[in-house]
Amino acid sequence: MGYKVRFQPAAVEELEDAVQWLELQSAAAAAKWHQQLLDAVDALETLPAMCPQAPESRFFGEEIRQILVGGYRVLYRIKDDVVDILHIRHGSRDWLRSPRSPDG
Repeated sequence: MGYKVRFQPAAVEELEDAVQWLELQSAAAAAKWHQQLLDAVDALETLPAMCPQAPESRFFGEEIRQILVGGYRVLYRIKDDVVDILHIRHGSRDWLRSPRSPDG
């Protein structure tokens, strides 16, 4: 079964912010990380359940999963044949102080 992957607006903004920050350190490292993230997300088209549940999952009425990419957590949910990328957060970010909704 093939899944359609969609980036939610918050995830797009967080991705852009991460790339911009990484570019300040090294343009080459930013490009490499960005490609690694896209490759990881592409893998979700075929095996979205391969990654573990995120700690946030226990606070919501739906399963939130995560995939780790170079110090960042890609948070997503699976609904039918769609994978929604909800957030891209640095692993050091305190998720308990983050937005309370998986969508926000």
